[in-house]
Amino acid sequence: MRHTSNIELQYTTALVELLRLGDKEVLKSHHWDKGEFEKRIIDISAFFPELRDHNVLIYLTHHRAKTLASMHPPFFPIGDGADIYLGKLRKMRPEIFIINFSRDIFSLDEIAQVLNYSHEFQHVVQYITNKRCYFLSRIMARLVVSMHEEDLPTEIDTDRASKRILETIYGKRKVDDWINQRLDEDPHSFFIRFGKLDIDAEYDIKQRTMQLWEENHLDEEIERIRNKKRQSKDEQRILKMYDEAMTERGK
Repeated sequence: MRHTSNIELQYTTALVELLRLGDKEVLKSHHWDKGEFEKRIIDISAFFPELRDHNVLIYLTHHRAKTLASMHPPFFPIGDGADIYLGKLRKMRPEIFIINFSRDIFSLDEIAQVLNYSHEFQHVVQYITNKRCYFLSRIMARLVVSMHEEDLPTEIDTDRASKRILETIYGKRKVDDWINQRLDEDPHSFFIRFGKLDIDAEYDIKQRTMQLWEENHLDEEIERIRNKKRQSKDEQRILKMYDEAMTERGK
C-alpha cells in the first residue's frame, strides 16, 4: 500500500515542550514517541488514495478544546472561536486542508487515535468527492435543533470508514473487544452506535443527505435567512456554505 506523501504535521511550540517534558496531564499513562505517532498518521493516510493530489496539514495544539478534532477545507474561513493561529494559518495557506487536533489526542489509546485520524481523513474525502453533501450536512447541524451530530450522514459515513479501517488493521475480534471495554468504562452513546454499525450494509450518503434536507424544509429556511435585513455571523457562514454547496455541478 503506497503512502500518501503530502501530509504535513505542525505542532505548537507549547505542545512540543509539554510532550518533551512528558507532561502527565497530556500523556496520562501512554508513552509518547514522536516518530511512532507521525508514522501512524502517515500509515492511516494510505487508506485514503483520494488524498494523493491534495495537501493536508495536521495541526496539533496545546489547547484543550470542546471538540477533539476538526477539519477545515481549502479557501474556507475558519470561525472566530478557533485557535488564533489556526485562523492565521488559513490566511497564510488558503489552499490546504487543515485537520486540527487538540492535545487530548495524546491521552487516547492507539485504537482510539487511529479511529480519530481516519475519521478526519474521511471528512477530507467527503469534501473532495461530494462537496455538496459535506456542506449540507454541516448546515443541518446548525439549523435542525432536534438533530444530533451523530445522525448526520457525514458522521455516519466517517464512522463506517473508521470502523472498516480498524477491523482491517486489528481484526474484528480485537475491535469488538475494544468497543466492549469502552462500554464497560463509559456507556457513551457513541460506543453503543459504533458497536452496532454494519460496515457491510449499503449506505448512500448523497441520498440520505437530500432526504433529511427535504424532510426538514431547509431550502425554505435558507431563503428565510437570505431575506433577512441583517444576518448574524453564523447565518452569513451558513449562506456561504450553502452557496459553496450549490456550485457543485452534477452533485
